[in-house]
Amino acid sequence: MDGEYRWLEIKGFTDGEERHSWLGLFHELFFDERGRVITFINDYGYAGIVRYEHLVLTDDYAELHLLVEIDWGEFDVWQKHHWNEWGQGPDEWGLLDSWVLHNPTIFGTDIPIVPIQSLTALEIELFAEISKKLLSD
Repeated sequence: MDGEYRWLEIKGFTDGEERHSWLGLFHELFFDERGRVITFINDYGYAGIVRYEHLVLTDDYAELHLLVEIDWGEFDVWQKHHWNEWGQGPDEWGLLDSWVLHNPTIFGTDIPIVPIQSLTALEIELFAEISKKLLSD
């Protein structure tokens, strides 16, 4: 904000009622068709948290508004919707395919979402190109 990084308090809301919430590295970020930033977490093994929330940034804090949370009776359907295929790739073991790469939607809705990709791979590629040019001169 204003050219600098600031810590923001996280406020979570469900049906207008404030609740404890957090945002961390396990969250994936998306845009929906209305331009909203949507957070998604599928951490049923460690934290037991699986939900979609709308992220709203204000001058003083970040708000997370609950959109969809798992009904544990629908766990199998939830997992089928959020599938990932892991295995041996050409260079290393990792993610081979995922629901995120195939026109993802918010679970239980037809609302399309688009992943917000990290720029880490681009940064590495640009650094390599710049380094190569500097070393060749």
